[in-house]
Amino acid sequence: MQEITLNEQKKVLIDLLRYFDKFCKKYNIIYSLGGGTLIGAVRHKGFIPWDDDIDIYMHYDEYDKLRKYWKNSENIYMEDIYDRNCRYFYFLAKIYNKNYLIEDYEGQRCPFFLDIFIYDYIPNDIDLVRKTAKKIKFLRKLIRSFVKRSEEFAFLSKLCICCSKYLNKQLDKTLKNWRSTYTNNSCENIALFISECSEWNNSIMHKKYFSKTIDLCFEDEKYPCMNGYDEHLRKYYGNYMKLPPEDQRTPKHGFKFYKLY
Repeated sequence: MQEITLNEQKKVLIDLLRYFDKFCKKYNIIYSLGGGTLIGAVRHKGFIPWDDDIDIYMHYDEYDKLRKYWKNSENIYMEDIYDRNCRYFYFLAKIYNKNYLIEDYEGQRCPFFLDIFIYDYIPNDIDLVRKTAKKIKFLRKLIRSFVKRSEEFAFLSKLCICCSKYLNKQLDKTLKNWRSTYTNNSCENIALFISECSEWNNSIMHKKYFSKTIDLCFEDEKYPCMNGYDEHLRKYYGNYMKLPPEDQRTPKHGFKFYKLY
């Protein structure tokens, strides 16, 4: 295993993004660059110089298409948001390249990845959205807790697995009811409301801002970005075109990167 630099890591991520983009185009799956990656495309025409990851946005119906058609390859595979054994289930999906490893500040390792954040339609009743988001987060934590305990304590394994399956059904039911009730026909707004990684209330925007995509330059190639990227980024980040102070221009994760021999 050989440690690589941030710039070398970015090249690997671009290869992974290129693979993902080609797959989505093959099956007419709509996505957008997101988060800091979207800022990078607009402000730098590539990575924010100190950034160390790639974020993707998708509507949930497009993500379902991705799940339907996706086939893992020898080196590249997807971790699904619906897999309760996944650390990020009902949170975000990840596309991994297992030829490379990331080591976090706790010493935990995983393959290089792209993050996929899911947009859902939401009603105008923000209190209802907030309550539902809290419920999903609570159920998710309970399920992960039971799964973890089933692995740690053999004598509780069956009970914990039964509890996690029951809670998983409740979580499935909650989201299915939500997505069948709040659709493109009944809602004007969308948000990243199942993602506890984001300030979901700042991600609320009119659906017209992600009604189509436009191609923007990112590291000398063109990738799709939501048509209302400026409105979204200003609401989420404020004056995103202004560079942060120099002492804040550091990778947000503090990861180490390795190539496997």
